Amino acid sequence: MPAARIEKCFTDFIESYTNESNIYIGSATYSLYSKFIIESYGLPVENRYSVSEIAQKLKQAGLDKVIVNYLIVRYLDGMYLLAQLQSEEEKFWPE
Repeated sequence: MPAARIEKCFTDFIESYTNESNIYIGSATYSLYSKFIIESYGLPVENRYSVSEIAQKLKQAGLDKVIVNYLIVRYLDGMYLLAQLQSEEEKFWPE
């Protein structure tokens, strides 16, 4: 079950997107989704949304399929990049 803090981030993002209908880089909506990704990464896996849960919630909110696909890819890419950065900080990668 997702932690309350990411539920709030996700709800805030959906509300912002619904009101503004954009997710351009630098927009408030973009920043809210970025915050959701960062907050999610900081939680144990069992306290995050699964990719299918994210997709379902985005579709339920009425987001276009293209936007849903973009947001899923952005989520996965963001999580991967954060994991890679953390691994480099912990010297996991061979030099």
